[in-house]
Formats: sequence, C-alpha cells, structure tokens
Amino acid sequence: MPKSALRFARDPDIAGLSQFMISLLVGSEMLTEVADQFMPIMKQYRVFNFWEELESEIDDTNTYIVDRDSAAPHWADTEQCGIRATHLEMMKFCTTRASGYTVMREALTRYIKSAPTTIETRWFHEKEFLDAEHRRQAEELLKPHLEFGSTLDKGAEHTLEYYLVSHHSSVQFTGRKQQAQELKENFGRLLNSPNLKTRGGHKIVVIYGLGGSGKTQFCLRYAEENRVNYWGVFWVDASTRENAELGFSKLGEVAGKGSSFLAGKHWLSQCHKPWLLIIDNADDPEMEISDFFPVDGSGHILITSRNPRAKLYATAGEIRFCGMDPEEGINLLLKSAYTQYGSSSQAQPREQLARSLGAELGYLALALSQAGATIRRNIYTLEQYLRVYVGYRDRLLPKSMSISVNNTNAITTWEIPFQKIKGHMSVENKDAVDLMHLFAFLHFDGIHESIFRSSAANSVDGDVTGVVYPDIILSSLQRTEVAQARLRQALGVLTDHSLVEFDPDTRRYSQHPVVHRWARDRLDQEEQLSSLNCTVGLLARSISPYLEASGRTFRRSLVPHMESCLQKLENFAPSFPSTVGSANSIERFAWVYAECGLWKKAKTLQKRIIDFRTRYLGTKHEDTIRARYSLGQTYWNLFDPRLTIEEQRRVIAARRWIWPSWFAYYINPPWMPDFISYYAALSDLTLALWLAGMRDMSKVIGMRASAGLLKLLGPDDPITLNAMFNLARTLLHLREWDRAHDLLIPVLRKRKKLFGPNHTDTLMARNELGVLYCERRQNLAIAERLVTNVLEARKVVLGEEHAYTLWSVNDLSKILCERGKGPEAAKMLEDIIPVVTRTLGEEHVGMTMTKGNLAKAYVSSGRWMAAEQMLSQILKSMPTDHPDSVRTISGYVFVQIQLRQWRHAEKNCMDVLELIRRKKLLAKDNPRTIVIAEQLAHVYLATGRHVEAEALRTEFRAMHKGLADKLYRIVPEDFLVYPLDTIKTRIQSPDYRRLFTTNGVVNRSLFRGLYQGIGSVVLATLPSSGAFFTTYEATKTSLHTLNASLPSPSPSNPLIPLPILHALASSTGELVSCLILTPAEVLKQNAQVVVREPTSSSSPSTSPPPPSSSKPQPQAQAKTGAFDTHATRLAYNKFRNNPSHLFRGYTALVARNLPFTAMQFPLFEALRTRIHAHRHSQSTSTGSLLETGVVTAMSAGAAGSLAAVVTTPIDVVKTRIMLSAADSPSSSSSSSSSSSSSSSAPQPETRKAIKDIQAQGRDAKAEVERLQQAARSGRAGGWAVGKEVLRTEGVKGLFRGGALRGAWTALGSGLYLGVYESGRKGLERRRVGGREGVGVV
Repeated sequence: MPKSALRFARDPDIAGLSQFMISLLVGSEMLTEVADQFMPIMKQYRVFNFWEELESEIDDTNTYIVDRDSAAPHWADTEQCGIRATHLEMMKFCTTRASGYTVMREALTRYIKSAPTTIETRWFHEKEFLDAEHRRQAEELLKPHLEFGSTLDKGAEHTLEYYLVSHHSSVQFTGRKQQAQELKENFGRLLNSPNLKTRGGHKIVVIYGLGGSGKTQFCLRYAEENRVNYWGVFWVDASTRENAELGFSKLGEVAGKGSSFLAGKHWLSQCHKPWLLIIDNADDPEMEISDFFPVDGSGHILITSRNPRAKLYATAGEIRFCGMDPEEGINLLLKSAYTQYGSSSQAQPREQLARSLGAELGYLALALSQAGATIRRNIYTLEQYLRVYVGYRDRLLPKSMSISVNNTNAITTWEIPFQKIKGHMSVENKDAVDLMHLFAFLHFDGIHESIFRSSAANSVDGDVTGVVYPDIILSSLQRTEVAQARLRQALGVLTDHSLVEFDPDTRRYSQHPVVHRWARDRLDQEEQLSSLNCTVGLLARSISPYLEASGRTFRRSLVPHMESCLQKLENFAPSFPSTVGSANSIERFAWVYAECGLWKKAKTLQKRIIDFRTRYLGTKHEDTIRARYSLGQTYWNLFDPRLTIEEQRRVIAARRWIWPSWFAYYINPPWMPDFISYYAALSDLTLALWLAGMRDMSKVIGMRASAGLLKLLGPDDPITLNAMFNLARTLLHLREWDRAHDLLIPVLRKRKKLFGPNHTDTLMARNELGVLYCERRQNLAIAERLVTNVLEARKVVLGEEHAYTLWSVNDLSKILCERGKGPEAAKMLEDIIPVVTRTLGEEHVGMTMTKGNLAKAYVSSGRWMAAEQMLSQILKSMPTDHPDSVRTISGYVFVQIQLRQWRHAEKNCMDVLELIRRKKLLAKDNPRTIVIAEQLAHVYLATGRHVEAEALRTEFRAMHKGLADKLYRIVPEDFLVYPLDTIKTRIQSPDYRRLFTTNGVVNRSLFRGLYQGIGSVVLATLPSSGAFFTTYEATKTSLHTLNASLPSPSPSNPLIPLPILHALASSTGELVSCLILTPAEVLKQNAQVVVREPTSSSSPSTSPPPPSSSKPQPQAQAKTGAFDTHATRLAYNKFRNNPSHLFRGYTALVARNLPFTAMQFPLFEALRTRIHAHRHSQSTSTGSLLETGVVTAMSAGAAGSLAAVVTTPIDVVKTRIMLSAADSPSSSSSSSSSSSSSSSAPQPETRKAIKDIQAQGRDAKAEVERLQQAARSGRAGGWAVGKEVLRTEGVKGLFRGGALRGAWTALGSGLYLGVYESGRKGLERRRVGGREGVGVV
C-alpha cells in the first residue's frame, strides 16, 4: 500500500505503525520476498487480480488502500479487472447485479470446466517426478559410502602472505551461524596444493539483501576466522567503479606490479595459490561486476550487494540476507546495549522488551546495533526506546519520498541519537552536526584525520575555494593544539553515539552506506549545495600545491572522496566549475588524478577548468596558462604528441606577454622573451617535439631553452637539468652522440646528488645513457649493466607494469640484440606484450615500440618470417608521415630482402622515397634516406636492373661510393679468373693444335702470358657500364611515356607489361654496352693468342717455334705470366690500317651475353630460394654470414656454370670471328686486287709471306689455304662460322673449352656473388638491422 494510507493503519498498542503494516508498503522487503517465492510456482495456478476503483474515505481524507500497481502487477498469463467499489466493499455482493459479480462468476465457471483436465495433467507430471526421485534415492543407496567434508579442510592451512582488509569486524557481531556454514559448504574443500590451476575456475558466492542486514560484517568475520586457509585475502570497495579500480590498483602496487587496475587484476589472475577476494557494496545495477573478476586462477570471490540481480554472477551459490534470526537478533541488541546483560537480575524482563523492539526493527543487524548503542549511551532506556522509535519512524516515513521502506528501520535508529545531539547545542554537539554534514559528501569509508590536518597545513597558501566554512573547520585551520582538541571532541561525539565508526589502527572513520545516504538526503537542496562546496574546499586544501613525494600515499587515499564530491557536483551543477574558487579546487583534484595515473579523468577536469578560466580570466592569465601547462603534461602522458604540442605552443604564446616585472618588458620585448617560465615552456615543447619525431625542430628549441635556463638559473637547478636532458635525448636520436654524451653525464651526476640514485628523474638519465652507449656500439657491457639496474629499480619504485618499466625492458632488448643475444631479447619482449596490451592498449605508441624491438630481436635471431609479420602489423597502425615510419619501413624492407621478396621490397622503397620527395619528410643526405636508397639499389642489382641502380646513384650522391663499389667489384673478380679465360680462348682458337700442342701434347706456350690483353678489359668495363645505365634509363623513360599514352584497361594494367618494358630497355642497353666492349674484347682475345718466339724476347709470333728450338730462351721465360702490354700492342698493330675490324664479332657478343644473362640469374635465384627453403624446413638454417655466403656462392656457381656450358657454341663462334678479324685482308685491298687483275699471281706481301714460310720449312700451300680460310672467316657471319666449325670439327668443336668456361664462370660468379652477398648482409645487419633498420622510437 502507499505511504498515504499509513495514517489509517496505526496500532493502538504501540501508539503508531506496526512492523507488519510497514512491511505492506510498496517496495518493502517482505512483499519482494513473497513475489520472488511465488513467481516460480505461479504457472501452476490460474491467477485473476482485482483492484479497487473507488477511494476509501477515512478521517475526511480519500485514498486508495491498495493501488492498481500493487493489486494487479503486470505478470504474464494472468487476468485482471477493476471492481468499482472501495477497498472494504470489494467482493461483497448483495445482488447478482453488484459490481464485479458477473466477472467473478464467469471466471469461476471457466476454471471449473477446465479443472479435470488440469488436475489429470498435473497428476501425471507429479507421478513422473516421484518416480525419478525414487530412482535417484535407490542409486544413492547403491553407491559406496564416502565421507565428504562440508567445511574447509582442517589440514589445508596455507601461509598467509597478504591480508589486505582495511576493517575489523564489530566486537558485538553475533549470529549468522547458519549462513556461515552455508558459505563454507558453497566454497567447498580447499585443495592442499600450491597449484590450484586445475580446479576449474573461480567459486563465486553472492550475498545480497537489505542495507543494514549485516552483509559487510559477516564477510569481515568470515575473513578473520578463515584467513589461515588462504594465501591472500583481499578487500575491494565496489560502491563505484572508480573505487573498485582504485582497490585493484592498490593490489598491484602492493605486489610490485604497478599501481594500475589492470596490473592488480592480472597479478591476482596469475596467483594459483588459494586466495579470497571480497567485492563489497556492489550495489550499482549499471556496473558490470564481472569486470572485476580475475581472468584466470581458481580463487574464492565473495560479493555483497543490495541488488538482487547480483546473484546472476554466482557460480557456487547465493545467500540472501534479511532480518536476523529472532534469538540471534535479541542477543545482538542486548549485547550492544549492556556489557553484562546475562548476569543481571533484569535479564528476563529485558529479553521480553528486546523481543518486542527487535520485531519492530525487523531484526536488522544495523538497526539492532544502533539501537543498542543508543541505549548503552543512556540516551533512552530499553523501555523508552520502543515508544520513541515508533514516533520517529512515523514522522520520517511521510517526510520524504526518497526514503526506502526497507531502510526505514535503520534510518530511524540513526535519527534518534542525531536529534538528541542537535537538541543539546553545545559547542561540541554543534561541531559534530557540521562534521556529519561534511561526512555526507565524502566517501563513506576511509575518512582520515589527515584531511583536516593537511587542510590546516596548506591554508597558508590562501583561500583557494572562496567558500564559507563552518566554525569547526575554520578553527581547525588555525593549526593550534586547542583547535585540534576541538576537532577531536566533535569526532568523539559522533563515535560515542555510533554515528560513525573509528578504527584506531588506521586512524580512519567510516559510516554505513545507508546512514551515509540518509545524512545527505535529510538536508534540503540549499543545505546540500553549501555542505558540498565546503567538502570540496576542505579536500582541495588538504592537497599540497607542491605535490611532495612524501604525501603521495595520502593524496592517493583522497581519490574516493574526490570521486564522491564530483558525482554530487554533476547532479547539482553539471556545468561546474562556476566560480574562481571552485575552479581552483577542481584543479587540485586534477593534479591528484594525474599523479595517480588517472590521465583521462585529469584531462576531463583540466579542459573544464581551461574553458572556465578562458571565459572569465582570459587566455593570458597566469591561472589559465598553468592549467594549459598541466593539460599539456596530461596529453604527454597519454602519448598524444599532436595535442601536447598544441597546448604547449599556446602556453609559449601566452608566456610572451607575461613578464616578471615592467622593467623586464623594456629589456626584453615580447618578440625577445628572456625569463624562466618562458624557457621552461620551451623545454617542455622540446620533449613533445621529440616524441612527435620532429627532431630537428626539437633540437633548435631545446638549445634555446637550455641556454636561457643556464643563464638565468645556473647548471645545478632541476629545471635546467630537465631542459638539458630533453636536449640530450633529441641529440641522441639525431645521432649527435658526442654532444648528447656531454649533456647526459653532468645531468646524471647532479640528479643523483640532488634526488638520490633511485629517483625517477635519475633513473631516466641513467637509462638514456645506456641507450646512448648502445647507439654508438661502444661499452655495450656497461650499457647492459646500466639499463638492467634501471629496470630493477623501476620495478621497485614504479612497479613491474609501469610504462617506464616497460620502456626499460625495450631498451634492454636493443642492447641484448647488439650483443648477439637475440633469442634472450625476443623472450623478454614476448613476455611483456600481454602487459603492454592491458596497461597501454594496442594503439598506444608503447605497443608500437615494443613490437618494433621484438621484430629487431627476431631479425637478430634469424627468425625472418616472424619479423616480417610483426613489422607488417606495426606499419598498419603507424602514420605514414612520421619520421620513424621511414626507419620501420627500412627494417621491413631489410627483412623482405632476406626473404627474397623483391617485388614487395621495391614497392615499399619506392613508396617511402616518394613520400620523402613529396613531403620533404627527411633530407636526401639523411642517413635513413640513404639506407632506403641503398636498399632499393640492392633490389635493382639483385634483379639485374643496373640502370635503375645507377639512376639512384645520380639522385642520392651520398651513396655514390657504396654503390660504385657494388657496381665495379667485377674488376678484381676479372683479375682473379682472367688466366682461365685466356686458356679458354686459346683452346677455342682454330690454331690451338698448331700453336699450343706438340705432337698432340699440350706444350708450355698454352700457360705462358696468361694476363695478356687484360688492360683493354680494365679500360672498357667502366665506360661500357656507364653506357648501359644511361641507355637503359633513357629507353625505359621513353617506353614509360609511350606506354602511358597508349590505351589500357586500367592505370594499374598498362598495355605493355612492365617486365617486357624493362626487358626491352635492358636489351637496348646491352646492345650499346657491347658496342663499346667489342673492340676491347677483340683486342683481348687476339692478344691472348700471341705466342713468343723462343729466339728473341722481343719477337712474338702466332707461329710455333721450330722443333730444333723448342726450348725457350731465358728472356722469354722472364716475361711468362706477367702483364704483357707488348702483346696488346702487337694485337692492336694488326688493326692499325683496318680499325673497323675491331668491331667484328659484335653480333656474336650480343648473341652470347643476352641469353647467358637471361639464363643465369633466374637459375641463380631459383636455386638460392630452394636451398634456403630446404634448410629452413630441416631447421638447419642459422642465418649466419657464412651460411649466406656459401649458399649464394653455390647457387651462383651452379647457375653460371650451366649457363656458360649451354652458351659455349655461341662463345666459340664469337671467339673464332674475333680472332679471324686480324687475319682478314682489308676491304680496300681485296677490292683493288679483285678489280686490277684477274690472274692468280700473288701480291708482294703474299710472296714475302710464302718465302718466310718456306724458310721455316713449312708447307707453303697449306699455309696459304689457312690464310685464305681465315680471310673468309673474317668476312663470314656467325652462322657460317658455326657451320664451318661443325663441318670440320663436329659437335665437339662447338663445345671446345666448354668445361673450362663452365669452371671459371662457376668460380668467378660464386666468388663474386658469395662475397658480395655476405658482405652486403653483414653491412645491412649492422646498419639497417641495427641503428637504421628494424625498430621504432
């Protein structure tokens, strides 16, 4: 029934309302319990609800005794109807025409007709249920009898390491034995094993019921009595989400994991020893309680809540708390009222009175305890209390609609002593009332005396709130012993009347949540707003503006109280702050939130403060600038460099117009500021620019800030040291290591002297010095020791999961990689990835840094696929315009090169170079830009695209030397294998048997002068390569332009595919290159077959020595095997009259080079890929430089050898054509001889040659035929020469020298590419994979 009907329901025996009538009020616990018990069985019955439609008239007042909502709830499958009658006249029918009679009769008729079928169906189901129950009982009887303990194991005692419970149970606690036994049975037996991981999840018990029913006290007593069975007992206040998170952060701090919610929760998840977690006051229906359950582990969780729906979280049962057992309730009441009630002669009469009072109090534990305290205080006797209590309750119920019916009894027992205090308005009583009004807006738990003492200590700073405080607060602000005694007296009044509880161990006060709520609701709105402002001001005064480290624990304890005040401010004044004083108070709240790492909460408050101060004080007011500075620091800790820079630039712009004095304005105008606050703002901006990757600008601003602060404050001031450190960090990442070292050393020494070795600033400097040594690759052992010590210190000072601790882990991993401990670094980083995920989040820059360093560790360990996947993830989340993206992409390309992913590597290089060109992200001579260019050049060279590599060399001049070394390493390779080429040429010569064999046996002439003709090759290699690059680039550009002008299906699919376009361009370049190389090749091969006469060291000949002079002269021996430039001159002299003959064999050279290159490199890449894949599949790959060199040499040698053997016929033809070029007559002579005479008479030159031949005893006719054949070969094409060789020497002749050519090609290609690849990989591992490659800042 509604509260308006209470006046008609008074009990004459007690001159007021009875407990039974109160239980019938809307929302009462009794009605809720009846409804909860009836709902499960309601479907077994036919329900028809009626309600009164006419108000009842009693004492000249009309009202409904039971309204419609109570009489006819909205239940499913029920019928309902209103009766046009009063409450007393319902269902009293005088005639058949009375209101409601027809409806009632019709319903009963329907129910009677359906009754037989309903009864039969119900009987059938009941029989099935009974049969199933009998079978179950029989099975239980047949099972072997086992003894199961119903309580916790007696022998399962564990060493209690943690007991984090801030309260003790009341000494008057009694009863609840049945619930205690039920709780133990629900939790079950604790396994006597340190590892409970196999027990299968948490056991959660929910205790729910009325406020004041003793849930919290019950849990406290359970924790105290069973603590020996647990490894840890933890208490978390869940009255608000913020308080619950703060409770878990305290757990993380105690465990040394870091003072954050997730750190504490994760720590508990990893503890597989038995623990008990009590989540108290989880009353908010909007709060998801499961968010506070540890993810893993098998602990016991005990939840208390006034919300019945909380039982949905129970996995091991729920226990409902309401009134106590009558006997236990009477015992509690008398125990609270009398110290020795059992021994008194008045025990029997007291028990009778207590029984009556307990029934009226609903046997609620809080109400019984409070009533007993009032009686013990002698405010009223037991006989008087019942009458006084009922009177107060009657006045309270209709007073405010905010009073819950279920809380009426507890509130009334509190109102009685409070009114007694107000009735005696002594100084201490008045002070006690004022304190109660302040306590109503603090959090109900943990009200520390230090709040008042700190407020007095900080009052010297002036009034920061503009609030009028009550006398007790103004007195306490005087910081005198008299004022403190007055405060203690007022608090003593409250504790004596049990209005607040005091814990002498922690010196803290607390209230029951129900009483705390009533203390606030009993005030009108104006009184509430006044008390709220006083409370906010009191808390703000207790926060020191200097935020000393010694007060950090106290300020952390203020967070629940600040949260309580802010929630009330949101209700009363959603647009707060509204005054300058309230803005000052809220600003101090924001300081504490920021100090506790609650950055998002701090950011919200700081933005409110800035908006208010900007409107009322202006942008250039000192308070507005201070708030912007704090907001910038918050953005920095949230790792948002863009917003940090914006706020700090606003601070700097405003600082230009604020000077210490007018005199300073005349000395330093706004465009030349020169004062401390301005330089300090520049120092902060230096740090933000460094984080944003704008290192060059950070350097300029940092230098100005450091110079200004050194001048104004000197080198020992902490502000100056901070600016120097920020500059040093920027210089370190700009690779100005010497300057960074010169700054870091004095900063570290002075911070250690000023703050101590384990101060956070000192640790920061030590850590950065270790990173500096790592970047320089000097003193790596010292670097590892420095960063390791910093890591261990941060674990103790900040916690294992603090952001700076995780930062040290990342820095240590870099050093381990440099020291060749890649697997150890990878393991370390893999362990902290889950920590970074839950503490910072996936999108945080700290996660990007950790993943980047993990990729670097994978590279150091040779785990290329893992590194490739990790870097791919990083690049998806990294902004493309950030300078560190260049470094990350460079590392990604480095890994792709190792995996032979040429196309992807090329695309990434092209994208980042285009970004650098377009946005001027980095200079062209920046080391990171050069690394990307060198990587792209390597891709070009590896895929045979030399001209594009040359184009890069032209654009990025800083890489000229390295690229030139790569391009022209062919020269020493040619020098090494040149003797084999000489022997091959001599074997392929048509005069091989005549010149280099004697009687079918190879003579010594074959091995003399092995370096003859090498000079022409050395001179022609460089210009031919340059011509190739130039022609290739020009042709490719022209073809690209042509291709773009042709119609195509889409821009990504041009008409001419890019591989064909590049093949055409490279073929054109090869044609031009061979044009330059052919004369050198002709001279070389003709010089290679020059043989010395044994009679003279200066008379070389193409004829062998006579048999009588087969032994060479000493002079000839002296020059054998040396660089014989004389042979090259002799070969050149043959072409002096016919220089055009130097180009004979051009076509054959082109015909050999094009298929050789097309065959060798695809085979090489395929073989290398297959070998690497096989070694990876067999887990035999080490990733070492030796392995890289050997695999590359084997692949290149095999591919080159095969290609050389296959193309040997073309090489033979080419050799024959080039050697015959010197023997062929000039075209002019041939033409003249043919036209002037038709006779066969020989010319003078021919006659002289014949005489020489005859003088040497040789067959002149055969020699003439040889010369004529050589002349014909010189004029014949490659096809004719090939047929001639095939006719005269067979297939074997076409492959003459093939084995030797394959051998020297295998040796040359293997040696060159093997050394080149291993050297390139070593350089890139050091440069790209280290400082300029994998990893992000």
